[in-house]
Amino acid sequence: MIPSHFGDASRPMAGARLASVVSLMLLLVPHSLPAQPAESEVSGPDSVETAESIPVIPPRDAYGLDQVQDETDLTYEDSEVYYGLLHRAQQIPADELKAAGRAFVQQRREVSGLPPFPDMLKHPREWRGQPVYLSGHLQQTIEYPAAANPWGIETLYESALYTDDSQLHPITVVFTNKPDNLPVKEGLVDRVRVAGYFLKLYLYPSADQKIRKAPLILADTLTVLPTPDPGPLVPREWVIAFVIVLAVLAAIFVARIVMVDRARREQRHRETEPHERPDFSGLG
Repeated sequence: MIPSHFGDASRPMAGARLASVVSLMLLLVPHSLPAQPAESEVSGPDSVETAESIPVIPPRDAYGLDQVQDETDLTYEDSEVYYGLLHRAQQIPADELKAAGRAFVQQRREVSGLPPFPDMLKHPREWRGQPVYLSGHLQQTIEYPAAANPWGIETLYESALYTDDSQLHPITVVFTNKPDNLPVKEGLVDRVRVAGYFLKLYLYPSADQKIRKAPLILADTLTVLPTPDPGPLVPREWVIAFVIVLAVLAAIFVARIVMVDRARREQRHRETEPHERPDFSGLG
């Protein structure tokens, strides 16, 4: 199945919605076609291939990567490379794919001088089939059955990823394993990380009746980092210092009141005493 469009990219992110028009087309077409070609004609799974033997970066012609066209609709002709990269993302250890994705994104920054999103739009051929590592937030996630494929992939998930440099324009991420802390629904999900493969720029119709383009990333899964504990609004050390200062001020205030009260009592006592003591000596 091929990713759908994400609504009007010019709208605020909270208003972005997924529509599965293109996805439905690709889902239905393969089932109406003849059976898959023979193994010699398809870059399908190799019975002796292991995760250790698969390089992180696929050859330029793997799965027909060299035949992929950018800024076109996604069609059944893209199915082999689409599912091939999804399968490859499943086979590569997550840490290796993440490290390779970080390295490639950094390399492209140094070569093009552009952030990842605008670089994808301007130089998609340089990103084709390369590992990428991106971070941002999601606006919506949907689930749908996969089309027939030689790798046995049965379920796909699709999310709209917004990165710092993509602003209001989505990056489509399709993956095969959903983390438990990612809900399948519309709504903001922050602190998301993805390591996968760039396939192409594909076209989709937006809600404003314009044809827009979006990068397509194929991955095994997403990582949703837990929301950090904000902790107390005031640091504990500040609270302790405030209590100590307050206690000292209270002690000074009480001592001052005691001193003032004592002074007043002594003053009243002096005022009530006679100035001369009576002489009782003549009464003896």
